[in-house]
Amino acid sequence: MYPRRMTSEYDRGRVAAFLDQLGGDEAHTSVGERKLIGLAHGQPSLAIEDGDDLVAILMETEGAPPTVEVAALDGRGAEARALFEWAQDALGGVRVWSLGDRWGPTLLDLGFEPERELHRMEVELPLASVPCEFRETGFASEYLDDWLVANNAAFFGHPEQGNWAAEDFMERTELDWWDPDDLRMAWDGHRLAGFCWTKVHPHGDGEIYVIGLHPDYHGRGWGKALVMEGLRHLSEARRCPRGMLYVDAANVAAKATYERIGFTSVSIDRSYVWSG
Repeated sequence: MYPRRMTSEYDRGRVAAFLDQLGGDEAHTSVGERKLIGLAHGQPSLAIEDGDDLVAILMETEGAPPTVEVAALDGRGAEARALFEWAQDALGGVRVWSLGDRWGPTLLDLGFEPERELHRMEVELPLASVPCEFRETGFASEYLDDWLVANNAAFFGHPEQGNWAAEDFMERTELDWWDPDDLRMAWDGHRLAGFCWTKVHPHGDGEIYVIGLHPDYHGRGWGKALVMEGLRHLSEARRCPRGMLYVDAANVAAKATYERIGFTSVSIDRSYVWSG
């Protein structure tokens, strides 16, 4: 039960097929999106096999500390644990995301400490419309520099969404769900004040994927207006019956805003850290 590096194109195809087999619900694939992007761009993974079949895999992204996620077939908790133990030995300090907190008890037993908590929240659509002060458009290629400025100001210091370059944005445009009209842009004259990036899941639910507001526009109620614009777009243009989003539990103000809109928490993802 020793993990093997999956480095060849054939191996990466097997990993992709395994993840497709595991599937997921409207919000969760079997591993997070950044890991899927890494796999598509040739990043190797680790796998444990039973004969010719994959039963558990570990996906890693670089960082300080590196971040890993593990996906496994039902009943293969021992193999998942072996991959976490490999990460402890091989990577030293490491962060693990446990989607739906499936692996929480195993990680705690191995000595990992809880770190962050993401709430998945949902609301039924449509909602009553609200007036907004900004001019809204979809995305166009000539807006990329404006978007990067607004995003990196809104998410300054954020471990996943901050300090993006054009290449980070373009990776998302290669994903199956990308549609430029689903990235709603909020303009104050010729200046991009913020944006609400939405996506539609295969079975029809709509997600507020990223919402960002330049700090210069805080305190005006534009953040809530951006959320409402995204939900309006998902309901009217995409005919989504339900909206969803993720919010960090530490962001108490944002979570309270979403609850006032009508969102309720339906599941929790947690990250855990091992200091080595």
